[in-house]
Amino acid sequence: MLGDSILDNKKYVNKDESVYDVLIKNTSYDIINLAVNESTISNVYSQLNKISSIYNNGATYIVLAVGGNNIMNDKNVNLDLLFEKYTLLIESIFAKLPDINLILLNLYYPLINEYNDYIYRWNKMLTSYINRNKIYKIYFIPLDIIINKNDIVFNVEPSKTASEKISFSILSIIK
Repeated sequence: MLGDSILDNKKYVNKDESVYDVLIKNTSYDIINLAVNESTISNVYSQLNKISSIYNNGATYIVLAVGGNNIMNDKNVNLDLLFEKYTLLIESIFAKLPDINLILLNLYYPLINEYNDYIYRWNKMLTSYINRNKIYKIYFIPLDIIINKNDIVFNVEPSKTASEKISFSILSIIK
């Protein structure tokens, strides 16, 4: 798994309630979590560099969740340029590991409404990108499953219930 606190939420939930913990409890597959809380798109390159080429095969699924911190860290962000950086990251993943499957997660709406327009636009761009993509093996998990207040803690972080929703969505693809 590559990305930010959507996938590395252990700091915000009790022991054994993170996305990673729920995944390893519910599958026999090897799960490697390289995601790091507070990561931005540029940080994911160092995560990607830790993946060995032995994982370059059709049985490997990489889950990517990133972009929200870029938006929250810069209220004047140019979303088009940011999304271009995101698509370059996707291309870098496939340049390094062309035979893998990639699972993309869009952004969910936090309890802080000031980001809603950015998230709405980001998710539309991501959906359009996925629909246009005919080259890579990409799967998509829309995080509109994160809709209840109890899905979010600390205004923006995935809770225990969100961990379960995200994890079971991932498992529905890789099983």
